[in-house]
Amino acid sequence: MYMRRINRLEHSPSVTEHDFNIFREIIACLKSAESEAKIGDIQKQLKKASFFKPLVNQMKVDGIGIEAGVTLSASEKIRFILDTLGVCGVLHTKKHKGSFYEYTNLAVAPRSSRSSDWAYPVDFWRGSDGIDWEAFGYWFGDYEKF
Repeated sequence: MYMRRINRLEHSPSVTEHDFNIFREIIACLKSAESEAKIGDIQKQLKKASFFKPLVNQMKVDGIGIEAGVTLSASEKIRFILDTLGVCGVLHTKKHKGSFYEYTNLAVAPRSSRSSDWAYPVDFWRGSDGIDWEAFGYWFGDYEKF
């Protein structure tokens, strides 16, 4: 839903220094994750980060994330970023590599548990898996700010 809203915009939203700072904080959190940390633990940790409360307050002021009666919370937006990093191959495991290295039909992709609703392959990611810097460089290497 969030991507649908962005795609309807007449112009692409410009990336601000604040956006880069948030992304840097997310990457720093991923880099410093404990070896057994799951992706849900990272999401909880990011909700305590310095950028989170101002992001929530700004969304309330701007009405960002409201589409067809559905509100995307700041927490859901962080989840969207983490899921996207998995699909891009930045967050994966050796066994579950994701789209950057191999094709996986996401309609039948495995899940870490039957109740998990994280996207594949980030669903299997642990802190010990770390960040795939090759995939990160492929997607974000053109940005000098990293």
